Amino acid sequence: MQPTNQKVSNSDLKPCDDQCPIKLCATLIEKKWTTLIIRELARGEKRYFEIEAALYSISAKVLSERLRHLESLGVIDRQVFNTIPPSTCYSLSALGFDFLPVLSAMAQFGEKLKN
Repeated sequence: MQPTNQKVSNSDLKPCDDQCPIKLCATLIEKKWTTLIIRELARGEKRYFEIEAALYSISAKVLSERLRHLESLGVIDRQVFNTIPPSTCYSLSALGFDFLPVLSAMAQFGEKLKN
């Protein structure tokens, strides 16, 4: 694929206020581990310990914070089971699935960075 070298004209860009779509998306992906958590959940429903094991160097505190953040944004769903001890499963919401093409584009761009 050849680079297009297309530039965005200033008339196509609106001021970057709190409703700027790029800024809203950036609030989702700018925190470390967030996109990797979404990538793990794209493979299917997972329990907390499965996500933690897949992202072996993430701290428990950061994982909990990111999961709460993603849930508050409506990107993931959390289901708590009434077991002893309680167990929790996480999965992508409809909004989370809408984010998967962004992850795919990031993967394609990452491949270009490797070359």
